Amino acid sequence: MAKKPKYIIFENYVINMLMLSTLAIGFIALIKFNIWMIISYAGVIILSFLAISKVYCSKCPVKSKACIHYIPGKLAMLFKDKKHIPYKWTDWLIFAIIMIILHGFPQFALIKNKALLILFWTATVLYIMGIFTRLCIRCFNRKCTLCRNKKFC
Repeated sequence: MAKKPKYIIFENYVINMLMLSTLAIGFIALIKFNIWMIISYAGVIILSFLAISKVYCSKCPVKSKACIHYIPGKLAMLFKDKKHIPYKWTDWLIFAIIMIILHGFPQFALIKNKALLILFWTATVLYIMGIFTRLCIRCFNRKCTLCRNKKFC
């Protein structure tokens, strides 16, 4: 396998840091509440990453070594390989519900701090745009409806 150019590694790093920063901002907003809210959010994050990796990423044929998204690909290797199973609308629905829960959980705390709210949603929009404009264009998961490389695979 060819070595990834440094700019691709840097782009992946920036996008992953933006994604993780949204979660950190959620934690910061929840600090004003009790410890159980922070523990609950940590549980939501862990379960969300594992669920997305199991439901969606475990079906990706390139997850093991060539995953351009990196973190989900590594987590997907924990689960049974489902490369031969095509994606269904339920996979997308589960993914969407998980993302709504993941980003919706800290909203009640973020609303009380406008600066954190703006920072949270700015980072969220930037990492989602980064995924669609920088990662999806290099991903070779032909079964994914967002894959733009189907003719090259």
